[in-house]
Amino acid sequence: MTNQPSIQIHSPTFPSADDSSIAQLQKGFGHRSPYDAALIHAAAHSMWEAGRDAKIILEVCCGYGDLLAGLAATFPEANVTGMDQYVGTVKIAAERIQGLPNACVKAADVMHLDEWGDNTVDLIVGQATLHHLTHNLHAAIDEFVRVLRPGGKCMFTFEPLSHNHLVNAVRSYRNAKGLLVDESNLYIDTLEQLAPRFSSMEVQCYNLTLSYLLKALPSSSVLLKLGEGLRIMDAIRFKLWPNSHKKAANFNVIYTK
Repeated sequence: MTNQPSIQIHSPTFPSADDSSIAQLQKGFGHRSPYDAALIHAAAHSMWEAGRDAKIILEVCCGYGDLLAGLAATFPEANVTGMDQYVGTVKIAAERIQGLPNACVKAADVMHLDEWGDNTVDLIVGQATLHHLTHNLHAAIDEFVRVLRPGGKCMFTFEPLSHNHLVNAVRSYRNAKGLLVDESNLYIDTLEQLAPRFSSMEVQCYNLTLSYLLKALPSSSVLLKLGEGLRIMDAIRFKLWPNSHKKAANFNVIYTK
């Protein structure tokens, strides 16, 4: 499949909601910084829109299963499968989804989704996953495209964007110190190279430099208010200077087949 996809790069805001489904999905990001609330809120809303009619959902590189449990609880009519290459991680995830009959987790290679036929999966989700697959990214996307049904979505959340030199320097330092493992940088160009395999691509950008640096500090009521102020300033800058989206530190991306 080679298309001229529609491409949208923006920083959407979603209304606050007391919807229990959105709240359940947001719990799947509970280990993330509270200063990432806007990105997490956007990811949860987008996931809800993509998954509410889904019958088969896959979470690739599911880690300890927090989001997997949230997906299974939010979409009880769907069969939800989590996959991770680490057996120890899978054992922990299995404990997290106990009591959720529509969920399972297995140690598997996301490059080979042999269990699923062509055009059978409604939604593929990965949390902080895409930048771990860059060693063979096109092969992974080939497999995701194969199993997705027409209109199905492939969504990666809480990914790092590396156009910002300061963000790039921080990540490079942490890589050099061994604090990050199997991590690679992502750029808008990388995302656009994958877009022709789909009908559309939406990139949701958040956290400009000050917002990003704030995450290094402990959370407090004062700093959280500061973080909200910085988020509003980021939104204004994004609106006035659309090219500044590339300077964001983090993003969600949604591909539609």
